[in-house]
Amino acid sequence: MKITIARQCGSGGHEIAEVLAKKLGMEIFDRKRFVEEAKKRNVYDENADFLREKPIDSLLFSIALSYGKKNPRDRYMQFVKDLTEQENCIIIGRCANHIYRGDENCVSVFLHADPKIRCERIQKRDQITEKEAEKHIQEVDEKRAEFQEQYTSKKWGDGKEYDLCIDTGKIGIDHAVEMILQYIRFRQEA
Repeated sequence: MKITIARQCGSGGHEIAEVLAKKLGMEIFDRKRFVEEAKKRNVYDENADFLREKPIDSLLFSIALSYGKKNPRDRYMQFVKDLTEQENCIIIGRCANHIYRGDENCVSVFLHADPKIRCERIQKRDQITEKEAEKHIQEVDEKRAEFQEQYTSKKWGDGKEYDLCIDTGKIGIDHAVEMILQYIRFRQEA
């Protein structure tokens, strides 16, 4: 089984992944884990931008394709799949909802919350001012949206791209975890 988690900055993605991982006995593949694995395999440099969820430089991308190079998007997506396909795991970000779309053993989740709530979470987590948190959230969300759209041609946060969209500001982290667990149970029973 796979659970993919896409999330707005400050919506509690890592917290939810950690609780789910503990309850389900699953591993988490997040940025840190992907970077570690890429370095072990000596492929970090060629995957660094993807691992940081950094959009492709369109000029360099165009040049690569004009020289007949393989589409780097395919290589990045295959890297994620190679690392995770044999695992029961939770994958945070990295277009995993797209990589595993159509996989019956995958549940894709998008987490979101009111900007005020996300701002409060980031302020508390990072010990920064409200203005700094607002700026951070805006920058991260813009980067994630551009990244997802560039790599998948799909709109980030579009409910049609996920099995579940959960407002963690309204129901909280614990209830979001329970909602995901219930969804998994219901799917297994269907």
